[in-house]
Amino acid sequence: MKTQAMLDLSSVATTFEKLNIAYSTVDTVIDRTFKDMVSRAPGKIASSVTTVYSIKKSEIKYSKIKKKSAGHISIHGQSLSSLEFRYAGRLLTPLHFSMTPKNRPVNKKYKIKAKIKKQQKAFTPPKGGGVFLAPASKSLTEIPWMRKSSDRFDIAPIKTLSLPQMVDNKDVRIEIGKEVGELLETRYTHHLKQHFNRCL
Repeated sequence: MKTQAMLDLSSVATTFEKLNIAYSTVDTVIDRTFKDMVSRAPGKIASSVTTVYSIKKSEIKYSKIKKKSAGHISIHGQSLSSLEFRYAGRLLTPLHFSMTPKNRPVNKKYKIKAKIKKQQKAFTPPKGGGVFLAPASKSLTEIPWMRKSSDRFDIAPIKTLSLPQMVDNKDVRIEIGKEVGELLETRYTHHLKQHFNRCL
């Protein structure tokens, strides 16, 4: 007598149905990854700058430009493929780069030093012309100035780099590529796993 076994494939069919739904709605993974990049990538870029330069991360702003900020990072684009980072910032005085002394010593000779990059010796403003510390315009914060001529009022503040120039540094760009690439991979994998866990 022959017997016939019937396979119950309903669970397999259900799994395939869920997989089809998961793959058809995978765009949500891209959207969530994009939002993460918009909110988290500027911080990674700021960290990349501070890895090479002796500037504080808190001085690099990610939202509205503030007068006291050293620079500003803004994000443009509607998708991951069109994501664009823009950088703005004025030329900075040595004050932003671990400058010493912070204030002009009273009745004492001093030499202004600043460490622009972390892996280099301290920078000293050019000799001659009279380099000195004095308050900036409408501020009590002292910055380094240099005399341009014998005229005591012919002075100009000493400037170094801007945020766009720092971002354009080869070592910084390598660091940005690594940091932002890792962020993209980590957040995409995270959202992809969450998506399939919810669907299956």
